[in-house]
Amino acid sequence: MRKFKTGKQNRINYIYYPVKGARVQLTPSEVSDDTFIEILHHFDDEELNAERRIKEYRHETSLNEIVYNEDGNESEVGDFISDTLYNPLGYLLQKIEDEEHQETLEKLRNSISELTPLQQETIQMKFFENMTNVRIAAIQGKSETAVRKCLKGAFQSLKKKLS
Repeated sequence: MRKFKTGKQNRINYIYYPVKGARVQLTPSEVSDDTFIEILHHFDDEELNAERRIKEYRHETSLNEIVYNEDGNESEVGDFISDTLYNPLGYLLQKIEDEEHQETLEKLRNSISELTPLQQETIQMKFFENMTNVRIAAIQGKSETAVRKCLKGAFQSLKKKLS
């Protein structure tokens, strides 16, 4: 790995140093297009810049090094490090929970579809359109008490079907 960039005045040629063997020098007369040499220099510059950025951000520390947490208390660096990306047990539990949630939603959808059309409409307005009981009553032309009774009957019916 090079430790410096080739100067602008020396970019006419491109010199390649293989791991084993003699150096290879490309000149404009050997290459049909000068932009090929420019591209090779550009790639070298990008690689060197990337290596410099890595060195700038690298910080060596020990897991036993003492640091101060947000409360001002001493802790070891190792206390803050954990691998949260790979947690097979957590992944499996989450997958099971997601499947159970989907099954419960499917049961709920089926149970709602078995309610009376009035109960379905009232649940739609109450929970999916976020309407108040007063607003639902005004739309349906009923009293607020009738809306409450309709919802109560729907809940009792759903509770029986889901348990």
